[in-house]
Amino acid sequence: MATLTRFDRLYTLNQKLSELAIKRMSEDTNIKNPESFFTSMILGKAHKTHRAALMLCKEGYGEDAFVLSRMLFEMMI
Repeated sequence: MATLTRFDRLYTLNQKLSELAIKRMSEDTNIKNPESFFTSMILGKAHKTHRAALMLCKEGYGEDAFVLSRMLFEMMI
C-alpha cells in the first residue's frame, strides 16, 4: 500500500468538488438572462482554474497555486 501524504484527504475532497462542477456543466443549461450567462461562464472558468491549482500543488508549486486560489476567491466574490 502506498504511503498517504498529509494532503491526500484534501486532494480527494477537491476531486469530488471537480466532479460536481463537471456534472453541473454537463446539464442542459437554458441561459435566459445576463446573470445566468455570467454564472455559467464563471463556473467553467473557476473549474479550470481549480484543476490547474491542483496540478500545481501535486507538482510542488504551492506558491503558484496560491495565486490561482486568490483568483478563485475573487470570482466567488
